[in-house]
Amino acid sequence: MYPESRGCESMVLAACLPSSREKLTIGSSIANIYARGSFTAQRAMVSLNTLYGGQFILCLGVGHIPMVEGVCGHRYEKPLALSDAKSRGAVPYNVTP
Repeated sequence: MYPESRGCESMVLAACLPSSREKLTIGSSIANIYARGSFTAQRAMVSLNTLYGGQFILCLGVGHIPMVEGVCGHRYEKPLALSDAKSRGAVPYNVTP
């Protein structure tokens, strides 16, 4: 696990993980939608899947107010409306908490 809230960059670390020859699916941890634009997130997903034969799952999340406002420097808006706008065309992936 490599959370962005602890100083890691999800896409960079995910790029390093699937280097084994075995079929291993890699998830991005929760990539904060405030930390990157939708185009950048989608290009990272496409690039990693091209490099590693479809082994990458992009997991997006809205984060928490301290992370968004304190670290990213954005105003924390209504998460549902913002995530809907940023994830158009994405395939939903449900995780049981």
